[in-house]
Amino acid sequence: MNFDYRRFLVELFDGEPLSEIYRPIVPILVHGPRDSLLVRPILDSGADFTLLPLSVANATGVELVMDRIGTVGGIEGGSLVTYPGEVVLELNDGTQSYRWPTTVRFAAGNNMLIGHLGCLEFFIATLDHHNHTFSLEPNAIYPGQ
Repeated sequence: MNFDYRRFLVELFDGEPLSEIYRPIVPILVHGPRDSLLVRPILDSGADFTLLPLSVANATGVELVMDRIGTVGGIEGGSLVTYPGEVVLELNDGTQSYRWPTTVRFAAGNNMLIGHLGCLEFFIATLDHHNHTFSLEPNAIYPGQ
């Protein structure tokens, strides 16, 4: 399953003109008990788990496990409080679809990452920054259909 990187304009250094960069953004459907929602998190091979905003859990009806709080740190030294929830994730590139049940973490704010637990653990990811494309193919432990 192949996807294109998305183009962003960012200020790499204070006061300098915007620079063009490309990021591996994954269009993924989050299915909950009440509804489904298309989100576009960044594929982060350095992320331990898949992280979505609490607003996604609320919109899809995902029940959070409030007594299993996790605190995670980021690159800036800050931390997020996360709560696990059971979802079904679905990748679809227009020609094929992969769908699997999994646990992801939810946190306040707009942070969205596709990380190892919940997603990348089930796929072989190939990133081709030069051509601005990436692929995800199920591996031997892929639990879905």
